Amino acid sequence: MQKLGIVAGSYTAFGNDANDISMFQHARSSVCVGEHAALQNVATECVSSD
Repeated sequence: MQKLGIVAGSYTAFGNDANDISMFQHARSSVCVGEHAALQNVATECVSSD
């Protein structure tokens, strides 16, 4: 994201797996899609994948 010029704390992240944790930690807000326990711990919101 740094290569794209996206500044930490200036975006909303959506993700569904552990590889999204770092992105979530640097986001203004974050949405966990589905039931991933580790990601839910750092997400600001969670939604069902249905």
